[in-house]
Amino acid sequence: MHYLGMPVAMDKVVAIAKKHSLFVVEDCALAVGTHYKGIHAGLHGDTGSFSFYPVKHMTTAEGGMLTTNNPELAARITRQKAFGVDKSVGERSTPGVYDVTMLGFNYRMSEVHAAIGIEQIKRMDGFLAKRKENYEALSKGLRELPELTLFRSSQGDFASSHFCHAVLLTEKLVPARLDIIRHLNGHGVGTSIYYPRPVPHFSYYKQKYGYKGSEFPVARRISDASIALPVGPHLNIEDMEYIVAVLKEAPWRNAS
Repeated sequence: MHYLGMPVAMDKVVAIAKKHSLFVVEDCALAVGTHYKGIHAGLHGDTGSFSFYPVKHMTTAEGGMLTTNNPELAARITRQKAFGVDKSVGERSTPGVYDVTMLGFNYRMSEVHAAIGIEQIKRMDGFLAKRKENYEALSKGLRELPELTLFRSSQGDFASSHFCHAVLLTEKLVPARLDIIRHLNGHGVGTSIYYPRPVPHFSYYKQKYGYKGSEFPVARRISDASIALPVGPHLNIEDMEYIVAVLKEAPWRNAS
């Protein structure tokens, strides 16, 4: 729901869900620091799902986090992630005595992963500030390239977490996307594609729900034409200027 840290109008999503009695899970894998109307991503729907994989805004080496404003749901998740037992270790009056009241899983975060996460949270404000600084510097340079269309990541009620800087190629350049990526990679610029196709176009969803591949044309346009450029806190303004310089010198520009 939050594309590369860019929020969507969650009030509209929630309204549709309420109309049809649906449960809303916000995909916040790339949305630490993302806000819509002043409310952090993951707090608009019934629950939010965050990823702490190493490439995300913060990491615990592996794993993630669920958020919810529903105390009953929070209690259920707390029990279910730890085998479905009715009492945590600290809640047991007699050590080793508990009951299993639901089907549970072993989804608890380890102490080592939690310790990494705590230290990452302490640095989060700095991480986000640096990402924003890099994003804005890269945007300034990319605007000089008419072959590229930039997303408006933050405006009004929408506040991005600047996970990366995704750009759209002109339709004429789409067939050259892999060549452009190879050119960038060959000059030491990391790239990614988010995502290789819209989710409903992946084989599993096409087979399960009968999608033909022609639906969701806007998502298809983005998946076919976008390239994601890095703005992480390990980079600086000079790196952003270098990315722009590499793009400006690329031979494929003559084909646009």
